[in-house]
Amino acid sequence: MLIAFIAFAGSAYSQSAIDKYFSYLDGDTSLTKVTINSKMFELFSYMDSETEEEKEFMEAISNIESMKVMVKENASNAEALFKEAIQKPGKEFELLMEVDQDEEHFYFLINEKNGVIAELLMIGNSDGEFIILSLTGEIDLKQISRLSKSMNINHMEHLQKIDKD
Repeated sequence: MLIAFIAFAGSAYSQSAIDKYFSYLDGDTSLTKVTINSKMFELFSYMDSETEEEKEFMEAISNIESMKVMVKENASNAEALFKEAIQKPGKEFELLMEVDQDEEHFYFLINEKNGVIAELLMIGNSDGEFIILSLTGEIDLKQISRLSKSMNINHMEHLQKIDKD
């Protein structure tokens, strides 16, 4: 019984917010879903980094366990999906930043435990596109802002504002 409890507790911890709160979207075939697991991030560690930018990239991904993204493009109901989605994350998440600009509205939420950010969650609506992105691991926000710049991840450029603090 103890082993079953430990296995359950371990699997509950490794679930991302997308797994926990947005599984109701799994049946929506118009959503594009991308999952990058720790093994892919581990493969990056074998690359040689020659420039300072490459070294920053390697440092930024070194503690990331997974990245999950759900995107619905050309969604006539993007605003409704966004409004529903921002209500879903549990009390373990707190709002880090909100961006409301022109046709873009994004929430950046974090799940912080003992001073370490365990998950960064982005929920957004941008000009008919609905997006949810989750990064799990031990997350340093300044490194993530640099990572988003290096990888050119859509809409994560808002996090670059954190790097200026």
